[in-house]
Amino acid sequence: MKIKHLISLFIILCACIFMVLTGKNASVYVTFATAKTMQPQKVHIIGTLYHKNNEDRKNVYATKKSIINTSFLMKDKKNTVVKVHYNAPLPQDLKHAEQLVVVGNFTDDHFFAEKILLKCPSKYNQPTLKY
Repeated sequence: MKIKHLISLFIILCACIFMVLTGKNASVYVTFATAKTMQPQKVHIIGTLYHKNNEDRKNVYATKKSIINTSFLMKDKKNTVVKVHYNAPLPQDLKHAEQLVVVGNFTDDHFFAEKILLKCPSKYNQPTLKY
């Protein structure tokens, strides 16, 4: 075998090993129903805070157990509502977020979030100019 073939074979082998090792840590965007079936795996879930009316939105922090261990209700894109537990202080703009992404996994009937990512498009909209 030529040296060129050995080098290309080595590169392909390294690429395959890299994909296998990093593929285990990759997470996917799913709904709560799908996340329940994938219980030990870490997933991303896109949704909104669950509130019946505008007054409920102000009371998001009422479900706090302590400053560090918090929980809230979240509704995914399929309108499934699940209690989300988060072992860190809630992000400051959580109750103003239009959408949020929780990263974590299911245990029994509760979702345990490791990270919360907020989507606040009003911060990024260009202001309208008045002439």
